[in-house]
Amino acid sequence: MLRRLAARLLESSDQPDRRDLVRFSAMDPLMAVWILKGANSLYYGLRSTVDNLSHAVEVLDPRVVAGMFANTPAASGTTEDSYENKSPDVLTKHSVATALLAHWLDNRSRKEPGCAFTAGLMHDIGKHVFALNHPDEAAKIYSASSLWDNFSHTDLLSVEQLFFGLDHTEVGEFVARKMHFPEPLAQVFRTHHDPASLPPYHRVYRMSQIVNAASLGATALGYAAGIPVSWEQCSQDGRWERLVEEGIVPDKTTENLLENIRLQKSRIESYLDLESPLPDIPRPSHSTRAAAERDASPRPSGSGPPSGIGRASRVT
Repeated sequence: MLRRLAARLLESSDQPDRRDLVRFSAMDPLMAVWILKGANSLYYGLRSTVDNLSHAVEVLDPRVVAGMFANTPAASGTTEDSYENKSPDVLTKHSVATALLAHWLDNRSRKEPGCAFTAGLMHDIGKHVFALNHPDEAAKIYSASSLWDNFSHTDLLSVEQLFFGLDHTEVGEFVARKMHFPEPLAQVFRTHHDPASLPPYHRVYRMSQIVNAASLGATALGYAAGIPVSWEQCSQDGRWERLVEEGIVPDKTTENLLENIRLQKSRIESYLDLESPLPDIPRPSHSTRAAAERDASPRPSGSGPPSGIGRASRVT
Protein backbone atom coordinates (compact mmCIF):
# COMPACT_ATOMS: atom_id res chain seq x y z
CA MET A 1 0.00 0.00 0.00
CA LEU A 2 2.85 2.42 0.78
CA ARG A 3 4.29 2.03 -2.71
CA ARG A 4 0.91 2.51 -4.35
CA LEU A 5 0.07 5.63 -2.35
CA ALA A 6 3.54 7.09 -2.86
CA ALA A 7 3.27 6.47 -6.62
CA ARG A 8 -0.05 8.29 -6.59
CA LEU A 9 1.64 11.31 -4.99
CA LEU A 10 4.33 11.28 -7.68
CA GLU A 11 1.76 11.17 -10.45
CA SER A 12 0.20 14.38 -9.20
CA SER A 13 1.46 17.72 -10.52
CA ASP A 14 1.33 19.11 -7.00
CA GLN A 15 4.20 18.85 -4.53
CA PRO A 16 3.61 15.91 -2.14
CA ASP A 17 2.40 16.98 1.29
CA ARG A 18 5.14 16.64 3.90
CA ARG A 19 2.66 15.36 6.46
CA ASP A 20 1.65 12.52 4.13
CA LEU A 21 5.30 11.54 3.71
CA VAL A 22 5.94 11.70 7.46
CA ARG A 23 2.93 9.40 7.86
CA PHE A 24 4.42 6.97 5.33
CA SER A 25 7.71 7.08 7.24
CA ALA A 26 5.90 6.26 10.46
CA MET A 27 4.68 2.98 8.95
CA ASP A 28 8.30 1.89 8.46
CA PRO A 29 10.43 3.33 11.30
CA LEU A 30 13.63 1.88 9.86
CA MET A 31 12.99 3.78 6.63
CA ALA A 32 12.38 6.86 8.78
CA VAL A 33 15.85 6.38 10.25
CA TRP A 34 17.39 6.50 6.77
CA ILE A 35 15.42 9.61 5.87
CA LEU A 36 16.63 11.42 8.99
CA LYS A 37 20.16 10.16 8.38
CA GLY A 38 20.08 11.48 4.83
CA ALA A 39 18.99 14.93 5.96
CA ASN A 40 21.84 15.03 8.47
CA SER A 41 24.51 13.94 5.99
CA LEU A 42 27.40 16.26 5.18
CA TYR A 43 26.17 16.45 1.58
CA TYR A 44 23.58 19.07 2.45
CA GLY A 45 25.99 21.18 4.50
CA LEU A 46 23.38 22.40 6.97
CA ARG A 47 24.58 24.61 9.80
CA SER A 48 22.38 22.79 12.31
CA THR A 49 21.25 19.21 12.64
CA VAL A 50 17.77 18.03 11.65
CA ASP A 51 15.81 16.63 14.59
CA ASN A 52 12.44 15.83 13.03
CA LEU A 53 11.07 13.99 10.01
CA SER A 54 9.06 16.90 8.67
CA HIS A 55 12.21 19.01 8.35
CA ALA A 56 14.09 16.01 6.95
CA VAL A 57 11.51 15.56 4.18
CA GLU A 58 11.85 19.24 3.33
CA VAL A 59 15.66 18.99 3.17
CA LEU A 60 15.66 15.90 0.97
CA ASP A 61 12.74 17.22 -1.15
CA PRO A 62 9.25 15.71 -0.86
CA ARG A 63 9.31 14.20 -4.35
CA VAL A 64 12.61 12.46 -3.63
CA VAL A 65 11.20 10.96 -0.43
CA ALA A 66 8.03 9.88 -2.21
CA GLY A 67 10.24 8.18 -4.80
CA MET A 68 12.03 6.29 -2.02
CA PHE A 69 8.75 4.69 -1.01
CA ALA A 70 7.49 4.18 -4.55
CA ASN A 71 10.61 2.46 -5.86
CA THR A 72 12.23 0.57 -2.97
CA PRO A 73 11.13 -2.22 -0.62
CA ALA A 74 10.95 -1.62 3.10
CA ALA A 75 14.15 -0.75 4.92
CA SER A 76 13.41 -3.71 7.16
CA GLY A 77 14.49 -6.02 4.35
CA THR A 78 11.16 -7.40 3.16
CA THR A 79 10.69 -8.41 -0.47
CA GLU A 80 8.91 -6.11 -2.89
CA ASP A 81 5.79 -8.29 -2.92
CA SER A 82 5.55 -8.45 0.84
CA TYR A 83 6.26 -4.74 1.09
CA GLU A 84 3.31 -3.94 -1.18
CA ASN A 85 1.01 -5.81 1.22
CA LYS A 86 2.86 -4.80 4.37
CA SER A 87 0.67 -3.90 7.35
CA PRO A 88 1.88 -2.32 10.60
CA ASP A 89 3.15 -4.91 13.08
CA VAL A 90 2.95 -4.59 16.86
CA LEU A 91 6.24 -2.70 17.05
CA THR A 92 5.22 -0.23 14.38
CA LYS A 93 1.79 0.32 15.91
CA HIS A 94 3.38 1.01 19.29
CA SER A 95 5.87 3.41 17.71
CA VAL A 96 3.17 5.30 15.81
CA ALA A 97 0.88 5.51 18.84
CA THR A 98 3.77 6.75 20.99
CA ALA A 99 4.70 9.33 18.35
CA LEU A 100 1.18 10.72 18.15
CA LEU A 101 0.78 10.86 21.93
CA ALA A 102 4.21 12.46 22.37
CA HIS A 103 3.33 15.08 19.74
CA TRP A 104 0.04 15.77 21.51
CA LEU A 105 1.63 15.99 24.96
CA ASP A 106 4.34 18.31 23.69
CA ASN A 107 2.21 20.82 21.79
CA ARG A 108 -1.51 20.35 21.25
CA SER A 109 -1.95 23.27 18.89
CA ARG A 110 0.79 22.31 16.43
CA LYS A 111 -0.33 20.28 13.41
CA GLU A 112 3.09 19.80 11.80
CA PRO A 113 4.89 16.78 13.35
CA GLY A 114 7.92 18.04 15.27
CA CYS A 115 10.75 16.66 17.35
CA ALA A 116 8.44 15.02 19.89
CA PHE A 117 6.74 13.02 17.14
CA THR A 118 10.09 11.86 15.77
CA ALA A 119 11.44 11.01 19.23
CA GLY A 120 8.29 9.02 19.98
CA LEU A 121 8.40 7.22 16.64
CA MET A 122 12.04 6.22 16.99
CA HIS A 123 12.27 5.74 20.76
CA ASP A 124 12.11 1.95 20.32
CA ILE A 125 14.30 1.76 17.23
CA GLY A 126 16.45 -0.73 19.13
CA LYS A 127 13.48 -3.12 19.23
CA HIS A 128 13.15 -2.87 15.45
CA VAL A 129 16.84 -3.71 15.11
CA PHE A 130 16.36 -6.76 17.35
CA ALA A 131 13.32 -7.82 15.30
CA LEU A 132 15.30 -7.49 12.07
CA ASN A 133 18.24 -9.56 13.29
CA HIS A 134 16.53 -11.94 15.76
CA PRO A 135 12.92 -12.23 14.56
CA ASP A 136 11.98 -15.34 16.54
CA GLU A 137 13.25 -14.06 19.87
CA ALA A 138 11.82 -10.60 19.26
CA ALA A 139 8.41 -12.06 18.44
CA LYS A 140 8.35 -13.82 21.81
CA ILE A 141 9.31 -10.67 23.71
CA TYR A 142 7.27 -8.01 21.94
CA SER A 143 4.04 -9.85 21.16
CA ALA A 144 1.26 -10.83 23.53
CA SER A 145 2.50 -14.29 24.45
CA SER A 146 2.83 -16.45 27.52
CA LEU A 147 6.44 -15.34 27.90
CA TRP A 148 5.45 -12.63 30.37
CA ASP A 149 3.73 -15.20 32.58
CA ASN A 150 7.22 -16.56 33.29
CA PHE A 151 8.78 -13.11 33.74
CA SER A 152 6.01 -11.41 35.67
CA HIS A 153 8.42 -9.73 38.09
CA THR A 154 11.08 -8.80 35.54
CA ASP A 155 11.32 -5.59 33.56
CA LEU A 156 11.61 -5.52 29.78
CA LEU A 157 15.20 -4.29 29.67
CA SER A 158 16.36 -7.20 31.83
CA VAL A 159 14.65 -9.71 29.52
CA GLU A 160 16.31 -8.10 26.50
CA GLN A 161 19.66 -8.32 28.27
CA LEU A 162 18.98 -12.01 28.86
CA PHE A 163 18.04 -12.71 25.23
CA PHE A 164 20.36 -10.35 23.33
CA GLY A 165 23.12 -9.30 25.73
CA LEU A 166 22.02 -5.65 25.67
CA ASP A 167 18.75 -3.72 25.71
CA HIS A 168 16.92 -1.64 23.13
CA THR A 169 17.82 1.69 24.76
CA GLU A 170 21.51 0.93 24.29
CA VAL A 171 20.96 -0.11 20.67
CA GLY A 172 18.82 2.96 20.04
CA GLU A 173 21.52 5.28 21.34
CA PHE A 174 24.13 3.50 19.21
CA VAL A 175 21.99 3.81 16.07
CA ALA A 176 21.37 7.50 16.72
CA ARG A 177 25.08 8.23 17.07
CA LYS A 178 26.02 6.03 14.11
CA MET A 179 23.50 7.86 11.93
CA HIS A 180 24.70 11.28 13.14
CA PHE A 181 21.37 12.21 14.67
CA PRO A 182 21.23 15.27 16.92
CA GLU A 183 22.60 14.51 20.38
CA PRO A 184 19.27 15.16 22.17
CA LEU A 185 17.59 12.36 20.19
CA ALA A 186 20.34 9.92 21.14
CA GLN A 187 19.88 10.87 24.79
CA VAL A 188 16.09 10.43 24.64
CA PHE A 189 16.49 6.98 23.08
CA ARG A 190 18.86 6.04 25.93
CA THR A 191 16.86 7.50 28.84
CA HIS A 192 13.20 7.12 27.92
CA HIS A 193 12.80 4.16 30.29
CA ASP A 194 14.37 6.12 33.14
CA PRO A 195 13.92 9.89 32.79
CA ALA A 196 14.85 10.20 36.46
CA SER A 197 18.45 9.48 35.47
CA LEU A 198 18.48 13.04 34.15
CA PRO A 199 18.40 16.14 36.36
CA PRO A 200 15.29 18.31 35.84
CA TYR A 201 17.36 21.07 34.28
CA HIS A 202 18.83 18.75 31.63
CA ARG A 203 17.96 19.76 28.05
CA VAL A 204 16.20 16.48 27.25
CA TYR A 205 14.55 15.93 30.64
CA ARG A 206 11.16 17.20 29.45
CA MET A 207 11.26 15.27 26.16
CA SER A 208 12.35 12.07 27.88
CA GLN A 209 9.45 12.43 30.33
CA ILE A 210 7.01 13.00 27.47
CA VAL A 211 8.19 9.97 25.47
CA ASN A 212 8.18 7.83 28.62
CA ALA A 213 4.56 8.77 29.37
CA ALA A 214 3.49 8.50 25.72
CA SER A 215 4.85 4.97 25.53
CA LEU A 216 2.88 3.97 28.63
CA GLY A 217 -0.28 5.57 27.24
CA ALA A 218 0.16 3.80 23.91
CA THR A 219 0.58 0.46 25.69
CA ALA A 220 -2.53 0.97 27.81
CA LEU A 221 -4.58 1.97 24.74
CA GLY A 222 -3.85 -1.43 23.22
CA TYR A 223 -0.58 -0.86 21.37
CA ALA A 224 1.79 -2.87 23.52
CA ALA A 225 5.24 -3.94 22.35
CA GLY A 226 6.42 -5.77 25.42
CA ILE A 227 4.86 -6.06 28.86
CA PRO A 228 1.09 -5.45 28.55
CA VAL A 229 -0.49 -2.79 30.76
CA SER A 230 -4.19 -2.35 31.49
CA TRP A 231 -5.82 1.08 31.49
CA GLU A 232 -6.42 0.73 35.25
CA GLN A 233 -2.72 0.09 35.83
CA CYS A 234 -1.86 2.99 33.56
CA SER A 235 -4.19 5.44 35.30
CA GLN A 236 -2.70 4.59 38.68
CA ASP A 237 0.87 5.22 37.54
CA GLY A 238 2.53 8.19 39.19
CA ARG A 239 4.09 9.64 36.07
CA TRP A 240 0.83 11.35 35.01
CA GLU A 241 0.69 13.27 38.27
CA ARG A 242 4.31 14.29 37.80
CA LEU A 243 3.62 15.60 34.30
CA VAL A 244 0.88 17.80 35.75
CA GLU A 245 2.81 18.90 38.84
CA GLU A 246 5.92 19.85 36.91
CA GLY A 247 3.93 21.83 34.34
CA ILE A 248 5.05 19.62 31.46
CA VAL A 249 1.43 19.45 30.25
CA PRO A 250 -1.26 22.15 30.53
CA ASP A 251 -3.81 19.88 32.22
CA LYS A 252 -4.59 20.89 35.80
CA THR A 253 -5.54 17.44 37.06
CA THR A 254 -4.43 13.92 36.21
CA GLU A 255 -8.08 13.02 35.60
CA ASN A 256 -8.33 15.56 32.79
CA LEU A 257 -5.00 14.45 31.36
CA LEU A 258 -6.01 10.78 31.30
CA GLU A 259 -9.42 11.64 29.85
CA ASN A 260 -7.72 13.47 26.99
CA ILE A 261 -5.23 10.64 26.47
CA ARG A 262 -8.12 8.25 25.90
CA LEU A 263 -9.55 10.63 23.29
CA GLN A 264 -6.47 9.98 21.17
CA LYS A 265 -7.43 6.34 20.52
CA SER A 266 -9.59 7.12 17.49
CA ARG A 267 -6.95 9.45 16.07
CA ILE A 268 -4.31 6.73 16.31
CA GLU A 269 -6.59 4.25 14.56
CA SER A 270 -7.25 6.74 11.74
CA TYR A 271 -3.56 7.54 11.38
CA LEU A 272 -2.68 3.86 11.03
CA ASP A 273 -5.25 3.47 8.25
CA LEU A 274 -3.43 4.99 5.28
CA GLU A 275 -6.61 5.02 3.20
CA SER A 276 -8.21 7.52 5.60
CA PRO A 277 -7.35 11.25 5.60
CA LEU A 278 -4.95 12.67 8.13
CA PRO A 279 -6.85 13.04 11.43
CA ASP A 280 -7.01 16.34 13.28
CA ILE A 281 -5.88 16.67 16.86
CA PRO A 282 -8.95 16.11 19.09
CA ARG A 283 -9.99 19.11 21.12
CA PRO A 284 -9.29 18.85 24.85
CA SER A 285 -12.17 18.15 27.16
CA HIS A 286 -14.30 21.05 28.39
CA SER A 287 -12.88 20.81 31.91
CA THR A 288 -9.34 21.11 30.57
CA ARG A 289 -10.22 24.13 28.40
CA ALA A 290 -11.88 25.82 31.35
CA ALA A 291 -8.82 25.21 33.51
CA ALA A 292 -6.58 26.62 30.80
CA GLU A 293 -8.77 29.74 30.52
CA ARG A 294 -8.63 30.26 34.27
CA ASP A 295 -4.87 29.87 34.19
CA ALA A 296 -4.62 32.48 31.42
CA SER A 297 -6.67 35.05 33.35
CA PRO A 298 -4.83 37.88 35.21
CA ARG A 299 -3.51 36.87 38.62
CA PRO A 300 -3.76 39.03 41.74
CA SER A 301 -0.58 40.94 42.46
CA GLY A 302 1.82 39.03 44.63
CA SER A 303 0.50 35.65 43.65
CA GLY A 304 3.10 33.03 42.78
CA PRO A 305 3.30 30.63 39.88
CA PRO A 306 0.87 27.72 39.62
CA SER A 307 1.59 25.08 42.22
CA GLY A 308 3.82 22.25 41.09
CA ILE A 309 5.71 24.07 38.34
CA GLY A 310 9.43 23.72 38.80
CA ARG A 311 9.26 20.79 41.20
CA ALA A 312 11.76 18.02 40.66
CA SER A 313 10.64 14.43 41.07
CA ARG A 314 11.81 11.02 40.01
CA VAL A 315 10.04 8.72 37.61
CA THR A 316 10.08 5.07 38.50
